[in-house]
Amino acid sequence: METVSAFFPDIGQAIGLLAVLAAAAALAVLGAALGGTTWRETDLAAGWGLGAALLTLVGGTFGWPLTGLGAGLAVAVAGGAWWLGRRSEPPVAPGAVLAVALVLPLLVVVAAMVPSQWDEFSQWLWNAAYLVEHDRVPRQGLAAHSGSFPAYPFGAALLPYLASRLAGGLIEQAGALGNVMLLASFGLVMARIMADSQGLSRPGPALVAAGLLLATLAGPSFVAKVALTAYADAGTAVLLALGAFLGWASIEALAAGRDGQARTLAWKAGLVLAGMVAFKQSNLVLLVLLGVAIAVAFLQETRIGRGTALGHLILIFALPVLVLMLWRSHVATHLPGAEFTVRPFANWSLDLLPDILASMGHVAINKGGHFGSMAVVAGLGARALWRRRPGPERLVAIAALVTLGYQAFLLFAYVAAFDRYEAAAAASYWRYNLHVGALLTLALVTWVAYRRHWRGRAWIGWLAVALVVAGPALLAPRIRFDREPPHPFLRHVAQQAAPALGAGDRLAVVDLTDSGQTWLAMRWSLRGSRARVDGLFNLADADAAMVAARLAGYTHLIVRRATPAVESAVGIPMPAEQATLLQRSHEGWIILKRWNGDKP
Repeated sequence: METVSAFFPDIGQAIGLLAVLAAAAALAVLGAALGGTTWRETDLAAGWGLGAALLTLVGGTFGWPLTGLGAGLAVAVAGGAWWLGRRSEPPVAPGAVLAVALVLPLLVVVAAMVPSQWDEFSQWLWNAAYLVEHDRVPRQGLAAHSGSFPAYPFGAALLPYLASRLAGGLIEQAGALGNVMLLASFGLVMARIMADSQGLSRPGPALVAAGLLLATLAGPSFVAKVALTAYADAGTAVLLALGAFLGWASIEALAAGRDGQARTLAWKAGLVLAGMVAFKQSNLVLLVLLGVAIAVAFLQETRIGRGTALGHLILIFALPVLVLMLWRSHVATHLPGAEFTVRPFANWSLDLLPDILASMGHVAINKGGHFGSMAVVAGLGARALWRRRPGPERLVAIAALVTLGYQAFLLFAYVAAFDRYEAAAAASYWRYNLHVGALLTLALVTWVAYRRHWRGRAWIGWLAVALVVAGPALLAPRIRFDREPPHPFLRHVAQQAAPALGAGDRLAVVDLTDSGQTWLAMRWSLRGSRARVDGLFNLADADAAMVAARLAGYTHLIVRRATPAVESAVGIPMPAEQATLLQRSHEGWIILKRWNGDKP
């Protein structure tokens, strides 16, 4: 019964899923019509990248309302569908409908979820909410952005914005569903690679299922608490992998004398990478690393002239660089200081280098699938560079240069940008490595498929179909990490407290022994109350006087776990196992409601 209740979304969530599917289909049509009909499996990524570029231009540079962008995209999609029909091209990629059908159980489970993770509440959900509620990108003169870093790019919020407009209101899980759709397109690319290596015109159900498994539940770099959230990490990984793949395919086509196809692939790679740089601030580094890797690949190909290679490099990277420059200009003008920055050299944690390296090594040892793949790719890539081998080895070499270069960047970031505690612990090193995980998987799949001519047995393929379809239902209680305590309890408390709050009220969420998760979760759930919601946390050693001083000016409190200092400051005994809603009156604090434990 627990599995059944975890599997099905309610009617609002089901409508949200349909809206996301419609928005993804529209972006895929856009990607095919304006990005070329070569490697149709990358249409969604190309359409998303083009839309993100236009979002940056319309919302950032010009500051126009996004309703016009949505209308323009709708017209472009309609025209694109007509154009594809005139060319006898299907509106979506061959195999896309099958892939969506196979991944639908996972989509249904994700649609039934609610936000629960730290960075969703601190940043990524607020990006989508800002676009939906204000119809604009943040800038001077507009309402303040409630996220931790308002200057982070908004490309990942494009599909949530479009889907929410279709549904008539914000879809909380649109970001997570968009990640699944991108992962499905990534799986379809791998399925096509496996089919091509076997001389098949298109992948059948078995190969599509195998590709989907490698992209999702069975992937060495798949982490549900990242991929099935609004985080931009999974999207970054897919866009990097597909951009690198299309860039590599462009080199191979150019070397074989297929100039027209090479130009189409290069342009499509540029669209995909434009989306990547619009997803996260740090993706500039991935773009630079990929640019260096592809430039090295061009230099090693004697069949391509230097001028031709330079032209194709420009075709691949011009649009991403333009998008990056437009966003940097917008941030400098309207949102200075509202993003993650490098510290002054005097504050660099150079003395912590041994600790940082030890922490990175510890993570690598404990994540053998991902870092083992990286070691294999590094070895194969070094051999390919030494022997100047074309074909799949060249893609492996590109992947090796990017992934190893990214490790050097992460080391630099820990030394130069993170605070000392996070630096010494190599905070989120595993999560950041997920950015290159899809590229590693794609490089290995391509190398095995084309060089080793692997042929899977039929029963393995049909087992993959069964696992893709049944896996999400069987794993639903584990995938539904949003049901783990205290997430449902915090959402429940916030929803029940909301009617007591109004415009002008100031609420403090008090949990002195917490690191901030309680406040972030409740602040998100209370965003419609129009009250200001602040948090008191990381103050376990605070005395009553300090707590009382910090509570001055607040009209309401939600105390999740009371300490003696909190009880003394408000003058009311509160059992530690209870959460309490209080309101300030002329006589002092009064209790409005209490909840027991961490379960609603």
